[in-house]
Amino acid sequence: NNLAIIYDKQNDYDNALKNYAKAVNLQPDYIAAHHNLGLFFLKHEKFNEALTQFNNVIQLDPEKLTAHYHLGNLYLGKNQLDLAEKHYLEVLALNAEHSDTLSNLGVIFLKREQPQLAIDYFSKALAFDNAHQDSRNNLAATFMLHDRYENAITHYLELLAYDPKNNEFHYNIAVAYMHLGHLNDAISHFDIVLENHPDHTASLNNLAAIFWRLGDTKKAEDYFSRALIIEPENTTSRYMLTALTHQNNPEYNQHGAPADYVKNLFDNYAVQYDAHLCGQLEYKLPEKIGELLEVYKKNIGENILADKLFESTLDLGCGTGLVGKFLKPYTQKLVGVDLSEKMLKIAE
Repeated sequence: NNLAIIYDKQNDYDNALKNYAKAVNLQPDYIAAHHNLGLFFLKHEKFNEALTQFNNVIQLDPEKLTAHYHLGNLYLGKNQLDLAEKHYLEVLALNAEHSDTLSNLGVIFLKREQPQLAIDYFSKALAFDNAHQDSRNNLAATFMLHDRYENAITHYLELLAYDPKNNEFHYNIAVAYMHLGHLNDAISHFDIVLENHPDHTASLNNLAAIFWRLGDTKKAEDYFSRALIIEPENTTSRYMLTALTHQNNPEYNQHGAPADYVKNLFDNYAVQYDAHLCGQLEYKLPEKIGELLEVYKKNIGENILADKLFESTLDLGCGTGLVGKFLKPYTQKLVGVDLSEKMLKIAE
């Protein structure tokens, strides 16, 4: 076992493996050799072999925390979430404050699309270790994914205090500020990203959109143009620049805005869509459709569909389901279609 450790430190793979094998063959219940061999296989990305060795360790010592932790990681890497969770829970039974394990359980619940449980585990990890960067990063990203931008900003500010040059953190906090309408804060963080990576097209496009919103069309045009030099095929940038410069494009005249543009626009609009459309813009079409359907139902009297006017209804461009809510009572089957996944989630 010790010879194998020395050979491993000298990057002599063959002799290290040979001596670990000798150790476990001479004494099959030698836990340290099995454990070190598992770590050796992990180091050299022999994951199935590592799995075997850590399972051997657990057979010999069911309370070996590090073996359970590594097994959890290996099963998580294979996306075998139930097995990963089982071993992580064994770790927590031995040490309830194991932050890495709590963080990885959060990742499991993210993969299972259970964001609140994920948030709970990331938060527990931070409660035991406030400097646990993976947990804070995952927590911030989860808040971003579910449009909880104020929460995300709190954690990205903490992350930037530890790692002030991290472009990913600057970009994400800029996007969060942008969604909340704190445009000057967003600009300052997008600028930092571009100082380090001048070809970061997402930042260029977002800055263009901000300056357009601020009425500075010259700066907006410059940023869209820079983005298109880097990504000439970016349909959203091209469409926006065409609109900004009032160019005539027969393609847009005939087919309308590109699908990518529409999808991004309404994904970003989804959270405040209902309040803006029905509140500020006083959108009444769904109610009007509901009233017309009720009148129609009264006029035709009884029908074969048992109080349902229609066997099936297709709502094209259903958005957040504003019209679907009024269609539902009159149809046996209602299907909504939209380009925006975020709007579809709300409609569902």
